[in-house]
This record gives sequence, structure tokens and C-alpha cells, in this order.
Amino acid sequence: MSSTPVPAKADTPVAKLAPEHDKTQVTPRPEAGWKKFVTPLLVVLLALAILITLTRNWNAWEGGKTEQVTDDAYVRGDLTPLSTKVAGIVRAVHVADYQQVHKGDLIVELQDDDYRAQTDQASAAVEAARADLSRLLELVPQAPDANSIRQRLDELRAKAGVLN
Repeated sequence: MSSTPVPAKADTPVAKLAPEHDKTQVTPRPEAGWKKFVTPLLVVLLALAILITLTRNWNAWEGGKTEQVTDDAYVRGDLTPLSTKVAGIVRAVHVADYQQVHKGDLIVELQDDDYRAQTDQASAAVEAARADLSRLLELVPQAPDANSIRQRLDELRAKAGVLN
């Protein structure tokens, strides 16, 4: 028995390998381009929001605390003494907490009713003294004791603030 090769039949299908360039290539989808920028954009926006919040509300957070706490028992604060030339009852406050003010800005308005009454009373006292003074000036030439009248006249002048 001899073994001879048997030729293959021509109608038998043979598997044909596809060349390398015919393989299906994965093409990027158009949405993938903008998705790579979403995460960095969100991080930048979050950092920007935190920065704006800290810069605009820092004084409210620091100064709004009812109790200041420290580990080493030293508290340092920026205190600005505020005083007025006159004492009185506050009618209105024209600034808010931690608002920056400039020289000459109106901060508080005091009730001026008492001061107006005192001014009116002092004006009435000046007018009464001037009336007394004018009356005494008319009587001076007729008075028998000119020295006592002149002393009274000097007192009234000092009281009225009139200097001759």
C-alpha cells in the first residue's frame, strides 16, 4: 500500500485571511473630545467658587463667631476705638458690621432733641440778659448810686457775652 497524497477537491471552501488594513478600526466618537475637559473644568469651577466665597465672606465668618477660641490663650484682634465729642442717644446707625468707612463718613446719628432744647434755653437766656442790659443802660444816667449799677451791668455783660 502505497500512500499517495490525495488532491483536495476544488469546490471545498478555503478560509481566506483578511489583510491587516481590512480589519475594522475603532474610530473615536465625537462626544469623547469634550468629555476629557469636563473633569478639569469642574475642578477649576469648584476652586473658583471656594475662592470667591472665602474672599467675600471671610469677615462675616471670622467676626460673626460668638466665642473666639485659641489653644495658647492669646487673642489678637483688630479693635478700633470709636469715640464721639458729645454723649447722646443713638438715633440711627448708618454702617453695617465690617463695612469699610472713610474719613468723614457718617457712622451714627444722635438724637438732638436735648441739644436743641439746651440751645433754645441758652438763646433765651442771652436775649433776657441783653434786654436787662439795655434797660440798665437807660437807667444808668438816672441812678443815684452809679457804682452798684455798673457792677450789675458788668455782671450782665459777662453773662450775656457782650464786651464793650
